[in-house]
Amino acid sequence: MKSSSLFLAAFLPAIIAAPGKLFEREGPMRTSSQRICPDNCPQSHTVGYGDTVYIIARDLGILPLSEQTFKECNPRIPDWTAIFLGQQLCFPTQ
Repeated sequence: MKSSSLFLAAFLPAIIAAPGKLFEREGPMRTSSQRICPDNCPQSHTVGYGDTVYIIARDLGILPLSEQTFKECNPRIPDWTAIFLGQQLCFPTQ
């Protein structure tokens, strides 16, 4: 069986049962006016393809960046080596 057939077999019942609900986000959507960064970390960055914390910090001009500082700015991210495309990260200013 092809992988596309497996995908359809896995998700087709959910699509038929609730077509508008399959990819809906749970919880409230964050709007651009809501702040996600603490006051001491005013810079935000959306992770792009190929980004690492080091590359982002270098581009923002805030090297060296310690793991402790990153965790203070991003308490909801448990591991600074595992960031994901589209994720919002916060950084301090220099």
